[in-house]
Amino acid sequence: MGKFSLLIIVVLLFSGCHSAAKIDQYILKSSQQATYEASKEVLLTGLKKWPTDERLLYNLAIVESYQGDFESSIETLKRLNALTDEENVKYLKALAGVALKEGQEEEALNYYLKVVQNDPLDSQTRFKAAKMLTSFERYDEAFQLIYQAYRNGDYSKQVFEELASIEELRGNDPTPWEIIRDL
Repeated sequence: MGKFSLLIIVVLLFSGCHSAAKIDQYILKSSQQATYEASKEVLLTGLKKWPTDERLLYNLAIVESYQGDFESSIETLKRLNALTDEENVKYLKALAGVALKEGQEEEALNYYLKVVQNDPLDSQTRFKAAKMLTSFERYDEAFQLIYQAYRNGDYSKQVFEELASIEELRGNDPTPWEIIRDL
C-alpha cells in the first residue's frame, strides 16, 4: 500500500469520525432542549447536513411521536426503514408501535411480521403478532406463527399455552398442547 493510499484511508477515517462526533452533538443538543419542538428543530438542522443519518432520523421519529404527531413519525420511520431495507428490527418495532398508536393495526401487524422474519428468535414480537392475528380471527396464521417458535426451540410454557388457546379458537382439541405445557 502506497503512502498516498494510506493518507486517503486516514483522511476518510478521520472525516467519518468527525461527522459522527458532529452528529452526536446534534443528538445531545436535541435532548437538552426544553420543548419537543425545539428538539425537533435541532434534529432537522442536523438532517440538512446528513439527510440519511439513521440516528438523526430515529431520534426525529421519537420526538415526533412524543409530540403526538404520529403521521410524521410514521413517515420518518418509513424513510428510515427504507434506508435499511427494512432489516433493522429496532426501527421496524418502532414503526409498528407508532402505527398502533395511530390506529393502523394491519400496518403494525405487517411490521411485526417483518421483525419476526428478520429475527425468527424474537418470541416477544412473535407473540404480539399472533395476538393481533387472533384479534383479526386469522387463527391459522396465528397458529403457524407460534408453532414456528416451537420449531425454533422455544419450549416455554407461554408457547404451549398459546398453541392450546389458538387450537381451541380454531375449533380443535387443545389437550395435546395442554399436556405438553404441564409436563
